[in-house]
Amino acid sequence: MRRLIAGLFLGAMLLSACRSVADRGEEGVESPSIETTPMADIVLDESLIHPDELGVQLGVASRANPLIWPLRGVPNGDGHYSQQLVDAAGEYVGWVSIFLFDSQAELQEAFALVSQNVASNARTEIAPVGEQSLAYDENGRHGVALVACHALVNVFAGRSYDLAGLARYGESLAARLPAGVCP
Repeated sequence: MRRLIAGLFLGAMLLSACRSVADRGEEGVESPSIETTPMADIVLDESLIHPDELGVQLGVASRANPLIWPLRGVPNGDGHYSQQLVDAAGEYVGWVSIFLFDSQAELQEAFALVSQNVASNARTEIAPVGEQSLAYDENGRHGVALVACHALVNVFAGRSYDLAGLARYGESLAARLPAGVCP
């Protein structure tokens, strides 16, 4: 009986040791856990916009969806920043909007809403940017929406901007997003 109890005890210890090694990975080294920053804690502001890349100036800033047609119904998410773009005379040119989502499912829903809003105006002549992207054009008003990690970025501008240039700008902006957006 003592042998049976000792055997069971030894087996339990061995199983526990094996489970501990398995939890740490193949070589017994603990797997690093990816620390994520809540998107609501990430600061988005005009320093991300770099208006000179588009040859424009900054207009009004907003912490709410500017409700331009491509963004109809898109929720503000867990973090949001929109910046109106104006020309040298102060005339409206477009908007740059950044929406942050903790949930990838909510991010995908937001991107699907933009896709749905611009479906009849979708364009295909630009190379994909970000993890997902789409380009649109309605009566000479161009735009590009893209997903980068936890962000939905939308760049919308008037007639004097080409889609490829807006896509390059969107990709450049995505690369400037604060570190917590792409863990």
